[in-house]
Amino acid sequence: MTDAASQTTPWMIQLTPLERSKLKKVGFWGGDAVPWQDAPVPEDFVDLTWSSEERARVSTYLGESPAVECAMFSATCRICGKRDGRADWVTDGVWVWPADFRHYLDAHQVKPPAGFLEHIQRMQFRLPAPLVPAETTIERIASPFFVGLERTDEGHALLFRPPPTSRKPTFVTLLEVRKETGCYQVTFNPAYREDWERHSIWRTLALALATPAGALTGSRRILFWLFVIACMGVSLLLPLWMRRH
Repeated sequence: MTDAASQTTPWMIQLTPLERSKLKKVGFWGGDAVPWQDAPVPEDFVDLTWSSEERARVSTYLGESPAVECAMFSATCRICGKRDGRADWVTDGVWVWPADFRHYLDAHQVKPPAGFLEHIQRMQFRLPAPLVPAETTIERIASPFFVGLERTDEGHALLFRPPPTSRKPTFVTLLEVRKETGCYQVTFNPAYREDWERHSIWRTLALALATPAGALTGSRRILFWLFVIACMGVSLLLPLWMRRH
């Protein structure tokens, strides 16, 4: 989910379907894409004796991790009913959790399961670096994002933005890739973004066709194959129609 005012995405990471399939899930409560019947509930993890200092460090770790899947809707807390931020999926490259998991720690003292907590402690509360090499991230980002942009090396990050002399508007005004982690952030041209949001199906199709079929996930994979099937149908029916007319 992007920030409505700045049109800037959260920090994100590009993982392949295979890399995503290996992520361990945590913080997904019953009904949150958890397939098993005995899905956990947050109340079972409330620990009022948990050290406030460690809880703050874990909360910071969760907040600094990048999104691996962005959502266009917000999440609702299962305990207090408050809308507690975006419903993105966030990862550190080993575990994946909903972005609102941090709210449960901060507001309700929900303590993560031992396995996840021990992992963060082993990492010394710092993200592994890099999650994905910066150049690999650039290769995985859909090519339409780079149209009209110029690459510059700022030392800590690789920046893609329109050349200073360019007068032609671009879909993206800034794409930043951090060298240390391989995470990236995109700032959209509001005028272009509003137009693409009005035509979201065409936007998704354009991005899907710019990505290798094996790397497609979710709605992009479905749309890609619907497009392929439609093309096959047209190629079969068009000759029959031309014969009759």
